[in-house]
Amino acid sequence: MSETPRWASESFWKKVAVWVTAGSFLILVILTFDTLKQTAAGGERVPAYSVINMMKTCISLCPSLTARNYYLVRNLAKKKQSN
Repeated sequence: MSETPRWASESFWKKVAVWVTAGSFLILVILTFDTLKQTAAGGERVPAYSVINMMKTCISLCPSLTARNYYLVRNLAKKKQSN
């Protein structure tokens, strides 16, 4: 009856800490590769390099170009790529 419960022992919490750390590391690795895949240039979320270069050119020619107009230029570049 004087035996301590398993959850109150130091070795139990050391094992839990190791498993939680390993699991967190695994999740971090999975999320890192997923993020790299989603933020690749030319994907749905990030425009292709040609669009980015076109934006740089447009901004240098017309400094008043705002972020709102970015979508107009992006759509024009998509049309240009599809032709």
